[in-house]
Amino acid sequence: MCPSKTTIPIFTHLDASFSDFYSISKKKQTELQCAHKKQTGACRHGDKCSRAHHTPTFSPTILLKNFYHNPVVDVRQADAFDKVGRKNEEEQRYFDDFYEEVFTELERKYGEVEEINVCENIGEHMVGNVYVKFVREEDADRACRDLNDNRWLMELQSTRNYVL
Repeated sequence: MCPSKTTIPIFTHLDASFSDFYSISKKKQTELQCAHKKQTGACRHGDKCSRAHHTPTFSPTILLKNFYHNPVVDVRQADAFDKVGRKNEEEQRYFDDFYEEVFTELERKYGEVEEINVCENIGEHMVGNVYVKFVREEDADRACRDLNDNRWLMELQSTRNYVL
């Protein structure tokens, strides 16, 4: 899922000058929300980010962080970027099997799934992220809580969070 781009208001008034930005206290600057984290549930800066990382308390979409392992792309390889998006028949079958298993298991256990998106971005903060959007927020909540409590699917352990 490619979340829509949103802007984060820095100034409370439209007529604020550029110098007003620098007058914001250090505390206020760190309270500004990280746009990357808000949009994708992941930030390349991690804990070193100067912006606040807030995780929503509810959403119809959950993030299964680093859940899909692409057998073709190893982010440590120099040519990893060239391999993104290119799959032979065997690799496509691997992906299709993964997708079908995740989709059917989530629907069977938690409720109707509207869409699933698997991230092939080679950035370490996004590689293998799986975004699952449920029709009902209650189903997403149950899935997020349950998946955080259990190992599930192909012995993979990952972090589950809500994303907007």
